[in-house]
Amino acid sequence: MNAFKLKEKRFRPRKALTGLLPGRLVRAAGGEGVSCKPVDISEHGIGVISEDVLKVDDTLILESKSKKIELVVTYSRKDFGKHNLVRYGLSCIDQSINLELEFQEAGCLK
Repeated sequence: MNAFKLKEKRFRPRKALTGLLPGRLVRAAGGEGVSCKPVDISEHGIGVISEDVLKVDDTLILESKSKKIELVVTYSRKDFGKHNLVRYGLSCIDQSINLELEFQEAGCLK
C-alpha cells in the first residue's frame, strides 16, 4: 500500500511561539485591533489563529515599542477542531525584516 505524503512547501522549519505577540496587531485600514494567538513563525511569516475575520491580501501592522512591521494575509483556513477559529498566514511585506529575530528579542519564542 502506498502511503500518501503531503509535500512540504516551506524551505525552513517554523518555530514555536509562547502565544504572545511582541506588540499590538492592527488593521492598516482604520487601525482596529486584531485579536489573535500566534502559533508559529518563520523568518518572514507568522501563523496565527483568530475569531476575527480577515481576508487574503488584507494589510496588518504589528506595532512594537521600537517599530511598525507591515504584514499581509496570505492564506486562511478553518482551524481543525476549534469552533469559530480560523488559521491565517501572515507574511512580512518588507523581506529585509527577520520576524524570528524580532520575536526572539521580545522574548516571544519558545
